[in-house]
Amino acid sequence: RRASGAISVASHRSGVTGDNRSLVMANDRRDNRQSPQSTVPAPDGGKPRSACGPDAMEMLQLTFLDKSLETAYQDAFLTWIASGGVSVVRTLAIFSLLPLVANIIINSAYNTVSSQWNFVAISAVISALLFLYWALLEFVAALRFTYTGAMMSLSVGVVLFLSFTPECEDVFFIHGPMEGWVSVSVTAFLALPTVFMKLPPSSYFVLFHICLALHIACVVNFDELNGLLETEACTDVPHWVSHLKEWVLQYLFFHLLHWCRRREYLNERVVFAADRLAPAPKSTESGAAPTAAPAPPSASAPPAPPQKNNKVPPPPSVSANQTALNEGPRTTVSRAPNLLLVRSMEGKAANWPRIRRMAEVIRKPEYSLREYYDDCVASFPELGLFFVDVVNKRQSGGRQNLSAFSGEAEYQRTVGALFTVYWLLRLDVDGKEGFCYGVDDDWQPIKGKPASTDKSFFKMSTEEKRSSLLGTMDWSMFSDLVNRAGCAPGSQESTERVVALLCLTAFHDIMKLPWIQPIVQPMHAPYNGYEAGVRIHDHDLALSYVLEHFPSLLPSYGGLQLRERQGVLFTQGKMQFNHGWFVQAEAPPGGMLSKFKALLGTGAEQADIDLYFLHWVTDLAGAEGTPLGGAEKLVLKFPHPVLTAFLWSMPYMSKLKAMSETDLVEQYLEAQWKFHLPDLEIPTDARAIALMRITLMAQAQNNHMLIEAFDELPAPDQQCLITELSRTGCMGQTFKRHVVAGGPAFLIYYSPALLQRNNKTKQDLQAALHTLCVVLRGARAIWPMSLKAQGNTVIVMIESLKSNDISFVVGNPASEARSVWVLLRDNNHEGSVCLCTATELNALYLEGAQFRVLDFFIPNPKDSPTSPKDDKADPRAPKPLTLVDDEGKEGEGNRILVFTDMSTECDDECAILWLVAALNRRPVPATIELVQTDSHVRFQWMAHVFANKFAPGGEWELLEGRNSFRAGQVLVHMYLAHSPAHESKIIDDISKKASDVSIEWKEENGRKVAVRRPGDLGGKDYKLMPGGALDSIVVAAAIPDVEPAFFDRFTACKCTYVVGTPGGTNCPMPSWVDLLARMYVLAPVVYLTPQLTRTIRFPRNYVKTNPDWNELIKHTVWDATLTFMARRPEFPAKFGSWGLVLRLNFANALFCRDWYFDVMQRNVSEEKKPESLVEAVQCYVDRNSGYDRDVGTVVDELRNMDVKDIRANDKEWVRNKYREELFNNVMICVFTTDTLIWRHKRNVKVGMDEAGFEKVQPRCGYANPTKSLSDIFGAEDAIGLIQDLPLRRLTPAYDVVGVICAHASLESGDDVSGGLGLVLDTADDTMGLGL
Repeated sequence: RRASGAISVASHRSGVTGDNRSLVMANDRRDNRQSPQSTVPAPDGGKPRSACGPDAMEMLQLTFLDKSLETAYQDAFLTWIASGGVSVVRTLAIFSLLPLVANIIINSAYNTVSSQWNFVAISAVISALLFLYWALLEFVAALRFTYTGAMMSLSVGVVLFLSFTPECEDVFFIHGPMEGWVSVSVTAFLALPTVFMKLPPSSYFVLFHICLALHIACVVNFDELNGLLETEACTDVPHWVSHLKEWVLQYLFFHLLHWCRRREYLNERVVFAADRLAPAPKSTESGAAPTAAPAPPSASAPPAPPQKNNKVPPPPSVSANQTALNEGPRTTVSRAPNLLLVRSMEGKAANWPRIRRMAEVIRKPEYSLREYYDDCVASFPELGLFFVDVVNKRQSGGRQNLSAFSGEAEYQRTVGALFTVYWLLRLDVDGKEGFCYGVDDDWQPIKGKPASTDKSFFKMSTEEKRSSLLGTMDWSMFSDLVNRAGCAPGSQESTERVVALLCLTAFHDIMKLPWIQPIVQPMHAPYNGYEAGVRIHDHDLALSYVLEHFPSLLPSYGGLQLRERQGVLFTQGKMQFNHGWFVQAEAPPGGMLSKFKALLGTGAEQADIDLYFLHWVTDLAGAEGTPLGGAEKLVLKFPHPVLTAFLWSMPYMSKLKAMSETDLVEQYLEAQWKFHLPDLEIPTDARAIALMRITLMAQAQNNHMLIEAFDELPAPDQQCLITELSRTGCMGQTFKRHVVAGGPAFLIYYSPALLQRNNKTKQDLQAALHTLCVVLRGARAIWPMSLKAQGNTVIVMIESLKSNDISFVVGNPASEARSVWVLLRDNNHEGSVCLCTATELNALYLEGAQFRVLDFFIPNPKDSPTSPKDDKADPRAPKPLTLVDDEGKEGEGNRILVFTDMSTECDDECAILWLVAALNRRPVPATIELVQTDSHVRFQWMAHVFANKFAPGGEWELLEGRNSFRAGQVLVHMYLAHSPAHESKIIDDISKKASDVSIEWKEENGRKVAVRRPGDLGGKDYKLMPGGALDSIVVAAAIPDVEPAFFDRFTACKCTYVVGTPGGTNCPMPSWVDLLARMYVLAPVVYLTPQLTRTIRFPRNYVKTNPDWNELIKHTVWDATLTFMARRPEFPAKFGSWGLVLRLNFANALFCRDWYFDVMQRNVSEEKKPESLVEAVQCYVDRNSGYDRDVGTVVDELRNMDVKDIRANDKEWVRNKYREELFNNVMICVFTTDTLIWRHKRNVKVGMDEAGFEKVQPRCGYANPTKSLSDIFGAEDAIGLIQDLPLRRLTPAYDVVGVICAHASLESGDDVSGGLGLVLDTADDTMGLGL
């Protein structure tokens, strides 16, 4: 999407003329987001102007777009090194002997001091280096090293010579050239490689600056050595100053030399290209292919080795198509979309008899490629458009325009596509050989030898690639594609379809020529986003515009039958289909197929889809522009496994007419799984879609290792991939294997490249998958989930991630420690990941940009446990989703459904009070659908608890029927989910715990049934609740008797908050399975686990001063605090398992740790425990660890307590570990109770003993601690003592947490966590048991 464009540089050498002598060079250093049209030719024929800033000529790193031309040019440089450069160095080496001899003679004759003999030593060393360098260049030339290798040898020479630079320029000026010749030789040496050795200016420039820096560094660091050439004349001059002067002069000189060399270097390339691309002579009568005449030797350019020319000559009618346009006033919109196009095609007609004859005889063995080419040139007038030369008055003096070369290149590509059509339609004749090898000088197919090799594609030679494709390709895939496209032989319809294919291939690329691109006319505006008067630069849309509105301008299209014209027009539609996305499962179905599917609704048939793909193959095959060399793009540049994968996928795409996008992708994923993993069954569980997509994206050689890597990911990462990769991006469509609603879906651009780069080891794969998860989570934070957005797809670019090693991404090395990875929202449908500094982050903040800082750090696996494995769990169990429903609500305000079981614990009552108060603080009305479970007796308890609120003039107004009440702007509708099986138990429980409450009940069939008297508070049958939209659901009670179909009446819901987890009190099995299934379809299910709700506790001051709570509720909370601290659970063996006993005591111990520290400011675990407490606790452990008690989930509880190295299969080990942990946790609770309450200074009173004497005794304590740690006396006294303790937080809020989440979600848009900063973890397999 952001590939760098090309810059066309016209020749500036007056001696270079002809249509083929323009030089096209790639700009490797331009901003990759620059438009290909950013450089335009100057009107006066001068150097091009760059639309993006500085002169493009100074920005270019000159490289031929034609790779074969670049190879030949570099090879010529090696030849020049051998012939010219070596001779120069040889001459310098020989002449270096003269100063050596002169120094020896002078020093010997005058008997100079020993220091002067240093010059002799230096001269000898430099001469030796020159001779060594001469030998090095001879060696390079002899072995024919690469061009880069030759340049590296030059660099070595420069570094060696810099070591012998004179220290002081005064030596040269005072003592003459004899002493300073070394400085001159170094300067000459740096200049000669540039002038004679043809060192590229960019490489030379970098080399020079490196050498300069090294030289100055050496001078500064070794100044105290006084150098090798110090004399009295320069002792007064600081060495580093003299060196700096010398190198400043050399720096200026080299920059001047660089500029001169730069201009000459460009001219040399132009001359070389002109010689290589000289116009070929006309074809001979024998039909031999024209070849380029060898260029004569030139003084400025080395001769190139002979090479086969795989290009075809231009059509003979080129000169007739050159049109001169005079300058003059022009309107933006004319009667035709493009005047040059109109004039060029004026009077032209397609040769339809000849075209149909081509379609009829193209499969005959005697129909040669040369004859086919001649027929194409004579039949399709559009081919002449490639040679239209726009010449204005100022350019008519002989300077050519850039159109000639680019038009010629597109012509060669078009002919290559036409030749591919020829070869694909005659695979059973000679098409395979022509496709792979091309033709010889006589245009006859080259007979290659099929072969196979174990080498990877990128290690094969050209010949091996050709023979490998010929021998290993399944050619039936090409044949099937031809047949599906309607081009199978034997019918008139087939002939017409071949005619359409030939015509389409002839003109499909003409709109790549900007000078004939159309301008949108007013009567057609807007056209696909283009307004009137705007030129369409997208070549596909430009051609589509002409085909739709000006079909007569292209004769080869206007003469087609209506049916074929529709098929051709479909192939040019803007379907935004990226085949790579489909083949690698990179994109969700909607992101890659929705536009394609929409175009099929315009009347296209299934065969038109295959015509599109057949045309795509032929177009890509000819992209190299060497038609006589075969389909070189597919043969030499396209990895053969990738080509096979593309062809393999095309039959599935042809089914899109009759299938939905999602069904098609799911079927394709199934087929790919069977192909790549035939020994494994196709997955059908919730992870199926994610796993199948990842398998295609990663393309790991060991797919079993890939599956293991996925399964061993932490549970949050797994769930993230399972959920996000299962989104479809199609409104109303979901995968069958895993239903995930909501959107937008994400297309992580370059995610296959990220995984493929790291698919060698399991660790690298897991790191790459984790990186993908982090990006997905960041994207979801920026684009929140919404049902309305289900049909949208957001593209997130991660090019910077896939370009770096995974260790760099997740490790944040020291060199990048001040940078962070950021996901930036570019617009509503695109984002990108980049590495930003603090300054750049501040800039983004000031700009108001939406971004998310990403942390790719991989935590220690020990700190991030994966989901526990449960062999009994159904592997197809889905996980709760993260979903937001922001569709319009039925009625006014918000609507929340709450399941509750109000009783003497008062947690449900606290939840309703909190929710009503919170909703009244909102600016809009709200409705609560309140469902009580089990029995009408709960409404009787509710009337008792809230008697003050329901009293006349109270805060809550009962409405008619007494099934509803209004509290401010909150309307509460009450319902009953009756449970006959549990009703008797509930009546007994409330009657026992609240003996002062008047309970009305009767006995029917041996069971107690609550009675609702006229005028009593109550609720309707829950089945009478109206449907519609909900904001959220709170499940704060067990609802085993609620019918799962009840939830079908609701049309939308943001989230269901369940207080508890499956198998717990509020989610009893097996009824919870079916209920979850229905709720899960309606909305995501978020379990508020005990690990969360236990930590959300009522603050002490909140309980004491809450105006909404009456004394009964407050007392209940204080009593619960006493229970958690002092009352250890004492269950009969048949009711309480090891797991339950341990879980309750462990949870209570957590509270006691906090309470003890609040009061004593010490750690309870470090305190010394009295023997009496040790005995009591040990008795408790003995009572609750017998084998008469079920084990339960004790192993899971031990894991939750972070116990390591659990031997789950060793029951005796488990029992011992259970006893140890139970003792420790019970001891914490008992010691806290004993210290804070039993031994409190106020826990005393004066009593009477048996003899009638006074004695001091406790007000409260354990009745018999060795027999029971549950029975206490003086509970009210104990509560009074607790109220005076400085405890910060009391009991868990439990059900209040559920309504807090439901309310907070109303404020936070699409965030199901309600903006509370909650950590949402993905549920493990047991959470969706049975699904």
